[in-house]
Amino acid sequence: MPSSRAMAKHLGISRRTVIDVYETLLADGLICTRQGRGTFVVDQDRLPATAQSEPARRAVSLSERGRHLLASSSDWSPSWAERVLQPGIPALDLFPYEQWRRSLSKSVAAAGPKAHWSSNPCGSATLRGMIAAHIGPSRDVACTADQIVLFSSQRLALHVLFALLLDPGSPVLVEDPCLPELLAVARAQGQIPVPISVSEEGADITRIDPAYRAARLAVVTPAHQYPTGVTMQGTQRSDLLDWANSQDSYILEDDYDGEFWLSDNRVGALYGQATNDRVIYFNSFSKTMFPALRLSYLVLPEALVAPVCALKGLLEPQVSSMAELALTEFIASGAYTKHLRAMRQVYRERHKAMQFALEQRLGARVRIASGQCGLHLCANLEPRLVDTEITAAMAARGYGCKALSGYYANPPDTNHNGLVIGYAGWDVPILNRSIEVLGTLCR
Repeated sequence: MPSSRAMAKHLGISRRTVIDVYETLLADGLICTRQGRGTFVVDQDRLPATAQSEPARRAVSLSERGRHLLASSSDWSPSWAERVLQPGIPALDLFPYEQWRRSLSKSVAAAGPKAHWSSNPCGSATLRGMIAAHIGPSRDVACTADQIVLFSSQRLALHVLFALLLDPGSPVLVEDPCLPELLAVARAQGQIPVPISVSEEGADITRIDPAYRAARLAVVTPAHQYPTGVTMQGTQRSDLLDWANSQDSYILEDDYDGEFWLSDNRVGALYGQATNDRVIYFNSFSKTMFPALRLSYLVLPEALVAPVCALKGLLEPQVSSMAELALTEFIASGAYTKHLRAMRQVYRERHKAMQFALEQRLGARVRIASGQCGLHLCANLEPRLVDTEITAAMAARGYGCKALSGYYANPPDTNHNGLVIGYAGWDVPILNRSIEVLGTLCR
């Protein structure tokens, strides 16, 4: 190699730059110095492995469990706000971002260096206290801060609960239809999802196969069944609670959008009806705030708090301290409650507009399932319109509605045919245009 002085003169650059480059090449093992002789490029056979030509890629040998996990994984992508009609998207266009920015700045400044410290695996005690104070009157979930454990995702919370309560090969009762990710998590853990039939009155525990009545866990969405939108009625609720008490089992209540009731008759959580510690309440801030916040929580019976927190701490030592601080300030300022009140009104208006547009554009070709709350509606199609074909055609045009048949545990064996349509995330003109496109495909 030329000397650093000669190279700098040849290239017309600073000698310091050349020296820096030579030192980097030397550190990477690409050149070497020989005392009294100069600097040389390293022989090809002595180059570091990373500098040699890339070898042919070998097939990865996965463990049997790894292959099982991949086979059990869901192929459903996350919800994207860009895809109009995607279920589960809140009104991100109306979120008070400036208020959130102020909450983040104020809370981090007040915390100082502590904002960057590790925290309790269960989550901030202050935030958990605020959550308890909110869901008590709002969702009939009377609990203490000590019963709440925070997670960065709902799926992690499911993994932790399933691992603690269920052995591989054990049954877990799930609504049929239900969120496909729930089935994927259960199968990934080695459990057997057992469907609970859902009617217009909600999930009916009395209709399960007697062989699975002793299951230790049932996962339900009582306030607003996902995806059909029905509300679990009194008889079904009582039967489910009786089952849990008699079998010494647990009910995981997913109240994913229970804050958004569309009528004046608020639907309370099942948790508030339980007379024994059999109901675990499950919720997140993905719908009431925004999905990227990554904050979910469980409200647990006291006996489960320690084991859940211990296992959660192993898999996820803490949630984002920045998110905790900002959300604490956001709630304390009153902005969270104000935002919820505003969104309830917005979602009522968007729900009415969506239902009207569907009925006007599709008429008898569609039947809207009843629903009193939430961010989506379920529209049943007449048999000649195949939901998977309709959603594929809509997806090709950039829309995100889902096929109802895809939510069932055994899709090929069901005659259910419909669309799961999100309406909360977009204003009325955008919704109307999307239904015009849907109408052209449902002739």
